[in-house]
Amino acid sequence: AAGSRCFGLMKPWPRNPDVPAQSFDISLELIDLAIAVGVATGLEIFGVDVLLGAQGPKIVDVNVFPGFGGIDEAYSAVVHHVLERLVV
Repeated sequence: AAGSRCFGLMKPWPRNPDVPAQSFDISLELIDLAIAVGVATGLEIFGVDVLLGAQGPKIVDVNVFPGFGGIDEAYSAVVHHVLERLVV
């Protein structure tokens, strides 16, 4: 998440260096979950690691210094959000 923008990166588990992570359009459920994490933690730029299962998504980690590797549009979203905050 970067401000109001949320992105998805699917990584296989267990990790396999031969299988690259894939960006994907996240569902409204995952967007709502990410926004709730931001509200609960006060974070504005962060990552949320989620396991997807039959009983719904489960948060396993919140990253205060996320790596946005594999999500090209995330970098511009971070810059845009930081610039917005500087103006306020």
